[in-house]
Amino acid sequence: MVREQIRALVVEDEPAHAEAIKRAFQTSGMKAALRVVGTLKEYRKIVSVQPPDIAILDMNLPDGRAIEVLTAPPEAGRFPIVVITAFGNEKIAVEVMKAGALDTW
Repeated sequence: MVREQIRALVVEDEPAHAEAIKRAFQTSGMKAALRVVGTLKEYRKIVSVQPPDIAILDMNLPDGRAIEVLTAPPEAGRFPIVVITAFGNEKIAVEVMKAGALDTW
């Protein structure tokens, strides 16, 4: 069965960043149903009931860090997780890779 749109879960506590992600999806032409939440607690609740096709998480959230939900190896996860941050550096990149990220930019 081919899905007409993907279900994306965005976990971002900064409204301007969440809006930028929404606009990126809208202008891409990709058909996506986006749900935005601001905490890891909300993320965990949603994925336990209805896992998304992809999750985009800010690295630093009010109740924890995105690396807490990464799966190692990443292929063992139920869906891909993209970690974003406005405060990245080499140390964070290494930390995220050790936690199960496939790549960093």
